[in-house]
Amino acid sequence: KMLNRTGFGHLTPIRSGSWHFRTSLFTESDLTVILPAIFDEYSESIEAEEPDESGALYGGMALCDENGGVLIEPTCCADLRNINSWNEAADYRKSTWQQVWIGHPWVSVKYEEPRLVFSDLHEHQDPVARWSICPEDLRFAIDQAEKELFQFSDKIGNSLRNIEYDGDVNVLSKNLAGVGDLRIS
Repeated sequence: KMLNRTGFGHLTPIRSGSWHFRTSLFTESDLTVILPAIFDEYSESIEAEEPDESGALYGGMALCDENGGVLIEPTCCADLRNINSWNEAADYRKSTWQQVWIGHPWVSVKYEEPRLVFSDLHEHQDPVARWSICPEDLRFAIDQAEKELFQFSDKIGNSLRNIEYDGDVNVLSKNLAGVGDLRIS
């Protein structure tokens, strides 16, 4: 209801009750309104003089099944840079658990040929297997997510120009979208 009252009623969360939204839903007009509010809240971390020091926006990658059901979504303290952890997970081929940073609590992954096995959420306890996925399917999903993040970065850049941001728009837009250190494939 609050989103409707503030003019963002077209945004639908990835699941009922979630605070997470697909980056593709945000328009440049949305971001032109949202970014100044973020800058006001976090002004010390988004300085025009040092955009390369800025962090990514809070959120992260959500992994959904073929019917759109959310299997894994970001948790506390995650940001859009967690695409890097997903990339590591897709390439992981060891039989021991490795953390996949989605915030905390997190999930872990291990390889049981021919699939990657993901754990349930955990933090201080041992991982418990929850479900599995073909590495190729996960790689495809990550590649699609990266493309979406680069498109989101472009929207952020245009919005920064609209609000007459006087720093390095290209650097800041990539960092906010979590793709500052990624190369588009």
